[in-house]
Amino acid sequence: MEGLLPYCIPEIVAEGLGFAGGNATYHGHQGIRQWRQDLRDAWAEFRVMPEAYFDLGDHTLVFLIARGRGRHSDASVEMPIAHVFQWRDDKLVHFTAYANRAEALRGLGVTEADLEPLIL
Repeated sequence: MEGLLPYCIPEIVAEGLGFAGGNATYHGHQGIRQWRQDLRDAWAEFRVMPEAYFDLGDHTLVFLIARGRGRHSDASVEMPIAHVFQWRDDKLVHFTAYANRAEALRGLGVTEADLEPLIL
């Protein structure tokens, strides 16, 4: 996580990341560190596997598969999710995690048919 911070503005906002239910909003570099701690507190195991990246100008949309096992419930989960990154002057200014890809598309005002994945 510390490796991400040089690419973020000091006032970065990260949202939609609530691990105890509902959404949460984190502010600044310390907020990103707190998000990471909240993730560790909620999940005994957690991985995200990118499926596709989409360049939308000052936004990057990423489709991922999240896999995890709850720390307290021991329940396993696997679900398609989306992350949206907003950039300004090559720095990350806003990050939103969506549990629902359709919600991310609506937020960006695009449809899946509008997208062309980046070839990496």
